[in-house]
Amino acid sequence: MQNKVASWIHLLRFQCVFWLVFQFFFVGVVDVTSFVGLLEFFYSEASIGMKSIGSSLFYCMAAWLVTLLIQLVNRVTRDGGRKQGWLDGANLNRSKLDSFYWLVCVIELLSFLGYLYWARRYVYRNDQRVVDKDNKSPVDCDMDEI
Repeated sequence: MQNKVASWIHLLRFQCVFWLVFQFFFVGVVDVTSFVGLLEFFYSEASIGMKSIGSSLFYCMAAWLVTLLIQLVNRVTRDGGRKQGWLDGANLNRSKLDSFYWLVCVIELLSFLGYLYWARRYVYRNDQRVVDKDNKSPVDCDMDEI
């Protein structure tokens, strides 16, 4: 019985790169669904010169910031007396990938709170209401009615 428990503990102790498949799948779904809204926002709210370049600038800056975050986390955690940072090396069992993802969760939470703050204060340039064909006047309606 102890051999079976020891073998299970041994298997659970090691991390596998395939645990990341679920995260990358959900990140892909978020990217696909948010890109449509981002394009719609840039084409309806951005100035004429920024309509086509806005989304490309957004994604280029996002990729650059992620690379910067990884480099900063490795440099800061390596200087804490460890020879290896949270994301250094090819062995997931020796890295601190879980700590990095907790850091990403905190950053995302702060980003979401910032989004809520700015979204409440944003004023649309274009009127986003539906026009009633009979009265030719804009009316507010629920999405359930459409």
